[in-house]
Amino acid sequence: MALLLACSMMAGCGSTPQETSKDTQEAEKSTQETQKGTQETESGDAGQEETQQSSGETVNIKWYVTNNNGDDNPDKAEIEAAINEYIEPFIGVTVTMINPKEEPELPLALASGEDIDLFWTANWANGNNYISGNSAMDLTDLLQDYPDLYGSMPENIWQAAQQGGRNYYVPIYKEAAVGHGFVYSVEKAGKNGWDFSNVKSYADLTPFLKEAYEAGATNAWLPVSNSWMAAIEDVYALVTVCATQGIVGIRIDEGVTVENMIESDLFKEHVSLMYEWNQAGYINPERASSTLFSFEEIGKMMVDGDTVCAMWTTVPDNIANASLRYGVPVGTLLESKNYLSNDGTFGSAYMVNARTKKADACLKFLGLLSTDQTLADLLCYGIEDKHYTRDAEGYVTVNADAGWKNSVWSCCNVMVPSLQKGESADKKEQYDIFNRNAEMSILAHFLFDDSKVEAECAAVNAVCVEYFRLLDTGFYDPDEYLPKFQKALKDAGIDKIVEEAQAQYDAYRSQR
Repeated sequence: MALLLACSMMAGCGSTPQETSKDTQEAEKSTQETQKGTQETESGDAGQEETQQSSGETVNIKWYVTNNNGDDNPDKAEIEAAINEYIEPFIGVTVTMINPKEEPELPLALASGEDIDLFWTANWANGNNYISGNSAMDLTDLLQDYPDLYGSMPENIWQAAQQGGRNYYVPIYKEAAVGHGFVYSVEKAGKNGWDFSNVKSYADLTPFLKEAYEAGATNAWLPVSNSWMAAIEDVYALVTVCATQGIVGIRIDEGVTVENMIESDLFKEHVSLMYEWNQAGYINPERASSTLFSFEEIGKMMVDGDTVCAMWTTVPDNIANASLRYGVPVGTLLESKNYLSNDGTFGSAYMVNARTKKADACLKFLGLLSTDQTLADLLCYGIEDKHYTRDAEGYVTVNADAGWKNSVWSCCNVMVPSLQKGESADKKEQYDIFNRNAEMSILAHFLFDDSKVEAECAAVNAVCVEYFRLLDTGFYDPDEYLPKFQKALKDAGIDKIVEEAQAQYDAYRSQR
């Protein structure tokens, strides 16, 4: 799911950051070192790091990195050494990179008090639980002391990232407004004479799916993500409850009433269409179980004729980004609007461990990572001429067999690293304009607190696991199973959850 819904994380500030020169940063180092050393944390040891910094001692931070790109990255030690050699003269900080494949799961590591200072997370990767569980440091009063970091993205992004008026994470600046659409292979569409310009709804895709199926496609419609969410984004603002989205929402045009969307006519129409497609053979029976495909795999499936289109999270420089990710030239269709909300800013982020004594070092490191092209390129692409090449115009191509691969969206501010071959020359400008002018969602700062309905949320989540996906992918007849799903949700306490969400949303609206 994450492989399809995630996309390149992007960044922006008033002007495109340029690579920071060593001479400039050396000159600034003495000024940086006079900034507040260690902010007081729950551990209470407020002065330790300041003493280390003033004495010239290097501070090492343990950094739990993400591995969402699925690669083993055997050259991690070499990359870590290169990063440390580069950053230590600037900020007196080095990093120890902890690979999730080599260490315990992050929630367990944090709960057990392991020595972790900085870690990657997202709202879909347990991020909200780190906040409610007091694992994330409240950075609100610290951020202004790190102008490089704070100035690396627009003020509206920091505002949208707040939860309860506080900043618990540093967004990895990307497309902060969220929307979805679909992509298709330009090559395949040309060969088949497909014109998607008049496709305005899922139902309008039926003739194309039928043609592909009759030509032998076994995966005409590839239901590997929540197609229901993408179908309703222009109608509902979604409230994240029960570890999922798409069951509770507020109509955008009304903006007042919290609804159980599984009771809506829209949900019945959607799952009925999915069932029709399934019965017609457009959905492979093997997709009854959740299957993850890489972007490259799906790109090949579209070109080879198996798949008509695939889901995509829309971004600025959309076609170039999608083509780069899928590995084939693509076009787009069924794109929703994009709304700025916490869901967008929290799609990829860094948190500072609330227990660390090294908050100052963490924030200095994030400030450099958010502004320095050399550091960003090391983290995103590796070592030049070993892991990637750079053409005469400065565009990067990562080697297919490189021992280090990373994704910008999970690494750093998109405004900083070099552009990859195939990306538009004005990509960064597009992101900056896109984010600064994004329309705020009616739920921009709203975060549902499930503490009063934990039992109901657990029960509803179990019901969703049993019914939701199989209805959304057409494997359940809605005439038979939709009433069962709706009753099971009622029995599990969905009405109590909606009531609690309504009360919280009313309070939220009264404070705006």
